[in-house]
Amino acid sequence: MKSFSNNPNLPGNFAALRFVCGCFDIREKELVETLERMRRITKNPDAHFPKKLSREMLARAICGKGRWLEALSTIHREALYNRMRRENGKPLFSFTGKFSQEMTFTLLTLYGRLLSKINCSGVPPAQAMWLLVENVFVPTVFIKMVEEWRLGLGTEWLGETCWYLPAKSDHEIQKPISRVLDCWLRVAGFRTAYGVSQSLTRGKPNKSSLDEQTEKRWKTWKKSVERWRNGKPVQSVHKLHRLVETFAPNVAWLDEPDGWKARFTLAFAMQNLCDAMDEAFESTSKQPSLALADMLRRIANERITCDDSKRLAATDTFFASRLIQRQMRADGEWEKMVGQIPKSAGRAFPPEASDDEIARCRDEISWRMNSGNWFLEHLEQKAIAAGRLKPDGASCADYVALDSYIFDLGVEELNKLLDSKRKEAGKR
Repeated sequence: MKSFSNNPNLPGNFAALRFVCGCFDIREKELVETLERMRRITKNPDAHFPKKLSREMLARAICGKGRWLEALSTIHREALYNRMRRENGKPLFSFTGKFSQEMTFTLLTLYGRLLSKINCSGVPPAQAMWLLVENVFVPTVFIKMVEEWRLGLGTEWLGETCWYLPAKSDHEIQKPISRVLDCWLRVAGFRTAYGVSQSLTRGKPNKSSLDEQTEKRWKTWKKSVERWRNGKPVQSVHKLHRLVETFAPNVAWLDEPDGWKARFTLAFAMQNLCDAMDEAFESTSKQPSLALADMLRRIANERITCDDSKRLAATDTFFASRLIQRQMRADGEWEKMVGQIPKSAGRAFPPEASDDEIARCRDEISWRMNSGNWFLEHLEQKAIAAGRLKPDGASCADYVALDSYIFDLGVEELNKLLDSKRKEAGKR
């Protein structure tokens, strides 16, 4: 990704959006089709969208300039949504597609909010972006996976074992497409690429009786599956979708074709992302994409606390909550705070106590025993002291104000980390 933005070390919003679209195999053809569709459904389209796309127009947008910057962003976002949630204009119904869409747009929005607030000047670009990967993007993906993993198949979304991360197996790196393909093969009852091709000949007595077209398909699928399992690039996401359609009856017992298409779409994007990471962060980390699973493992082991209402586990505040907690532990503030938590929840109730009274009391004790609730209360008091929150405020605006304050505290911690990187670069 080229670096164009007010923060010169990082790509701008539109450049980041273009990069993500590229990972999902969205090319000029898809963008042109999206533009034409948007113009058809928009009243007075000439006022809202360009008549045609041009390289010069896109280049200006990447620099954050041009009349059509907002329109081009809308076109790219719509094309991105279309790739994850539709095919040939028809919806793809799947949890994986929904997860992909929500997570992708959440990360793009987070990145856009951070760009104007963090200071990356003097920090090598690769180090600045890697710092965001470690402290913003991966923690946000982690908390989303914690919330949703039960809706996946097996270990599909289970932390470090997630299917969409590269993994080391027998001293070789197994890429996301290869991992999802192996899962699909097992579900379909194929142990090898040969099994895939053999299923096309089912009902034929022997190979000599195959017609020319069937034999060609036999060889093509066998060769393609073998290449993809060995980590070779896939020409387009449509190739994977055609594979799913060809063998749909074999996997119908576990999930619909739409679900597997969504999985292969995400695996395709993740493989492109991981290849880009390995190239961009080569000087920062050894085999950078393999570090993603380790990051998820470390976050799980940190046991970041959360309040009962799950506000600190929201996708736009969890990264900040984690950074603030880590800093409080380092400063000794955390121990002071949790020292106020009752050590025992035991209490005797008189015989005349009603069930409702006992239930309310137990809820209160449970609340007081959760360090996450104390932490959220601590942040509320800080927000009030800073004039960012009204005392006893409980309106929607107050909730937004507190979330915004927590986000800004997270930004402060990020800038401290960037300042540390800047000092290290200065010493060198």
